[in-house]
Amino acid sequence: MPTIGVICYLLLTPATLQQEQKLTILTIVFIATYVIPLLLLIFLKSIGYIDSYRVFSIRERKIPLFFMVLLFYLLGQLFEKITVFNDLTFLFYGIDIA
Repeated sequence: MPTIGVICYLLLTPATLQQEQKLTILTIVFIATYVIPLLLLIFLKSIGYIDSYRVFSIRERKIPLFFMVLLFYLLGQLFEKITVFNDLTFLFYGIDIA
C-alpha cells in the first residue's frame, strides 16, 4: 500500500525530479515495505516463531507488527530529512499512527 501511495505521489505532484531520483525513492520504499518484511517472515518461520505465513494468532503477529511500525517510522524520518519529500513524511507517520 505505501508503494502505491508513493507512486501516486510521484505521478501527481508537480515536483521537478529526475526519473532516476523517483526510481530511487520508489526502490527504497519497495524494499522497506515488501522485501524486508518478507525476509522477516521467512526468518520468523525458520526459527519456529510463526507456524504459517498467514500469522493467524495474536502472539505471532506482535513481532512483525512492531517491526513494520518501526520501518514506517524510519521511512518517515528519512523523508523528513529530504525537504522535497515532506509530504511523504506525513504519509509514513500517518500509517504509523493508524
